[in-house]
Amino acid sequence: MSDSRLDYIFQYYIRSIDHNLKRILDEHLIPYDITNQQARIVGFISDKVKNGSTINQKDIETAMNLKGSSITSLLKGLERKGFITRMSSSKDARSKELSLTKKGETLINEFNETFIMAEETLTSGMTKDQKETFLLMLQLVNKNVEQ
Repeated sequence: MSDSRLDYIFQYYIRSIDHNLKRILDEHLIPYDITNQQARIVGFISDKVKNGSTINQKDIETAMNLKGSSITSLLKGLERKGFITRMSSSKDARSKELSLTKKGETLINEFNETFIMAEETLTSGMTKDQKETFLLMLQLVNKNVEQ
């Protein structure tokens, strides 16, 4: 098989998997009336808080590689819908520390179940060895795109 044909096949499958995963996740977000990007922010806040870290808007800007105005809009929407709270930082009154509400924590618990289901769907029919190889390949691909 030629390299250009192989490249096309990779592109097709990567786009198809991306599209279908987004569809699955979006279907589970409908009852919460939030976007995939907002859910990622809720997850990021949850992870940082569980590790004992405080988190502010700048942390999210850096992690999500988004501009301040975009993050501000996303955070306002999450706060308005009751998923997060923003409070003045004890260290810097100009900075707002973010935390999850009970509604945000419920979303995380629900989404963890959704991710487990999505992972099981992705790896259905794979042997243990194939799953381990798949994980190694995913880690390599992720490292490549993070650079």
